[in-house]
Amino acid sequence: MAVLKKNELKAMDAAALQKKLEELEAEIFSSMGAIHSTGKPSNPKYRELKRLRATIKQMIASKQKKP
Repeated sequence: MAVLKKNELKAMDAAALQKKLEELEAEIFSSMGAIHSTGKPSNPKYRELKRLRATIKQMIASKQKKP
């Protein structure tokens, strides 16, 4: 999965963000398995993926908060 920019995320609705979050978490969990077995992540952008997950969670929360 490519790392998305914030303006691309802002354009998405909550359902699309939730779908991206599920895809992202699956990729992060597969990288975590590789880290535990080999000591290296399978995806070199592991840290960026974790930051993107946090950003998406914040945007979902803010979109649900708005009336």
